[in-house]
Amino acid sequence: TYTAAQRAAASRAILRHGIYTSGSKSVHLDGGLHPSYVDLHGRRNPEVNGIEELLNDLRGDLFDAATALDRLDGGISLLLRCPGYLTGTAIQADALTVDVLFSPRECEAGGTELSRFLALAVQSFGSECVLPYLHRFTSRCAVESVTPRPAPPVGKSLKIHGISYLPLPEDPEVPYFRCRCRKGNSCDLAQAISLEAMPPSTFTAFNAAVGQVTKRTPGTPAVTTISVSSGIKQG
Repeated sequence: TYTAAQRAAASRAILRHGIYTSGSKSVHLDGGLHPSYVDLHGRRNPEVNGIEELLNDLRGDLFDAATALDRLDGGISLLLRCPGYLTGTAIQADALTVDVLFSPRECEAGGTELSRFLALAVQSFGSECVLPYLHRFTSRCAVESVTPRPAPPVGKSLKIHGISYLPLPEDPEVPYFRCRCRKGNSCDLAQAISLEAMPPSTFTAFNAAVGQVTKRTPGTPAVTTISVSSGIKQG
């Protein structure tokens, strides 16, 4: 005997079987959305029951599939995604929340350095992929006369100091993080992390060196080298 949840999961599996190999570029209108989105959400945002539950279940299916594959072939997966939603033209990276699937066990094994890489990957995905995509998505919704979904709840911000640069997972037993990006791009985040890690004396010397370089006579060559262990030397 199968539970209602198991029967629903089987139905979703049949509906999505082979879907990633077919119709990926199909649209109703030029510059519009995939027909599946329009069929589910309807035109001019009519009320449709069960959409949130369906989307949450599909996200769970995606996480289940990645986790099952990792366990069966001994691999490792990093899944980053963000749903499409209504945005304004002035939206910045720090307004974005990225869903992240990655093993907490591997996070712990990789330590601070791995968490730093993951945080930079999330920031890069948000600023370089999600941000421009959401603008295109909003334009496509306008073409189809479909009202975009509202933004999802805000996640926990990426960190610039601490043992881990990722926020805590949503559940200690589940390898799922909801990471809010920071301002700027991954280079800005890397710089913020590096500056935060500097000893106070080095940070003070760095600011002083930058001030001296900016006061040099135009045309005078200036080279500044930074050594976290020994401070700053100017030449």
